[in-house]
Amino acid sequence: GETGPYAGAIASTDLTLGQEKYQSRCAGCHESGAPAIANLGWSPARMRRQIREGGGNMNGIPESRLSNDEMEAVLAYLVTIGGVTDGAAAASQ
Repeated sequence: GETGPYAGAIASTDLTLGQEKYQSRCAGCHESGAPAIANLGWSPARMRRQIREGGGNMNGIPESRLSNDEMEAVLAYLVTIGGVTDGAAAASQ
């Protein structure tokens, strides 16, 4: 499994908050030209790193704009669209 500051199972089940924050923080780019997130199948750790540090054409999103609780809710939402594999599945790969 992955180690480091981004490792660990998704710490939220708040899909309502996750979808809301996805729409307000992520969808603007990811639904108008940026790579699609649906069905990426990234691990939670990889997605956390991308969100916080950025990469490619994406700038990192600081905790002041997306709290850790909000980010975890976004990850939980992304599981429902295949963007992230849930912790149990990721741990067994």
